[in-house]
Amino acid sequence: MKNKVICMCVCVFNRFLQNAGAICAYAFIGTAMSTILIGFTMWAAGAMGFCFAFTFLESLIFGAVISATDPVSVLSVFQRLQAHPDLYTLVFGESIFNDAVAIVLFRSLLTFLKKDVTFKLVMFGMLTFVEIFVCSMLICIAYGFIASLAFKTDVVRNKHSPVEASLVVLLARYSFFTAESLG
Repeated sequence: MKNKVICMCVCVFNRFLQNAGAICAYAFIGTAMSTILIGFTMWAAGAMGFCFAFTFLESLIFGAVISATDPVSVLSVFQRLQAHPDLYTLVFGESIFNDAVAIVLFRSLLTFLKKDVTFKLVMFGMLTFVEIFVCSMLICIAYGFIASLAFKTDVVRNKHSPVEASLVVLLARYSFFTAESLG
């Protein structure tokens, strides 16, 4: 049973790596396009009097918040219909990165609220985006490594499911708290 699970994890990881380019394109370009489209639509609707008028920057910030998606229902339908594994991997992988990209985009756009938008500030915003994303990924990798070590121990594995569930929740929250505390 243990070898079967390890083999399945390796297959999923390999499929993820094979589709990494498309996954990143969907997550980065798709989330940015969604943010701009939603932001522009909100700004235009406000300018025409259909809703409260926000500035273009405020509309983009709203677009970044709304662009985070959660495709749980789509993935469950894919599983039930036994969709092609690459399709499942693309949607799953994009959903993992989509939330992170939307959060980092939101935080980067917030920097423009405090100051006038200049070329230098836009470059700083892009640098902030990359910095937050890379640091967050490193923190998540570190906590993933800690989780894998914790779940390999005999104390946790297959004996104490409440401990396993608690560790999953705690490690996820602590990774978030660590990233937030580092700024």
